[in-house]
Amino acid sequence: MQVRISKIISKLLVSLIPMILSTYSSAGEWKKLGNSTLQFEGRIHFGDHQNFLNLMTEDIKSIEVNSRGGIVGEAILIGEKIFDFKLDIIVNGLCLSSCANYLFVAGKKKKIKSGLVGFHGNTTAMYKQNWEGTVMDMRSEGLSPHEIEEFKIDTLKEIALEREFFKKIGVKQALFDRTQRPDMGIGDNKKYDFLVPSIKTLNSYGIYLVEGHQDLSLAKKFNFKSVYQ
Repeated sequence: MQVRISKIISKLLVSLIPMILSTYSSAGEWKKLGNSTLQFEGRIHFGDHQNFLNLMTEDIKSIEVNSRGGIVGEAILIGEKIFDFKLDIIVNGLCLSSCANYLFVAGKKKKIKSGLVGFHGNTTAMYKQNWEGTVMDMRSEGLSPHEIEEFKIDTLKEIALEREFFKKIGVKQALFDRTQRPDMGIGDNKKYDFLVPSIKTLNSYGIYLVEGHQDLSLAKKFNFKSVYQ
């Protein structure tokens, strides 16, 4: 049942983002790039935290990512280790959703090498702003009241994990609250898939030591609507 709920929620979360829908099921893969860097590409799935630890050595100093997101709890576990091990993070491609929320923000130094980092809310913001709509979506997908209640319990556990994680790394929940809204907090009444923040905006939410620039052409290439601020 947990797998069924996860699949349905994944569908709900990506239903507004066509470019992700075509590749969202691609399994993630960890591999070594030389002696000091681990590379992760693909969707963050159950087991990826352990796969990361299996390759981790004291020589590893950085993580290179190209990921459209994935399972929240698993991503938080990875993010905690990135923070604990004081690893730099390099974005080479896309780092969206859970990749941005929990991996990118956890890096010691954060380099956008040739890529784009995009945020669109998190579990805490979803529960505060969109819980009733989420329940309606789950009912329309055929979940029973018992399954919905179990999902609510899991959601509250996820919220607790997020709260402790962001407190630990010093990132403000306000970033995710604003990007949960359709206009990404811009206030122009337009609907976007992601906020692509500038270094100045990242700094304002407690995300420091960022270098590089956002490659906005990737939004067009992968057919999603983003706003840069």
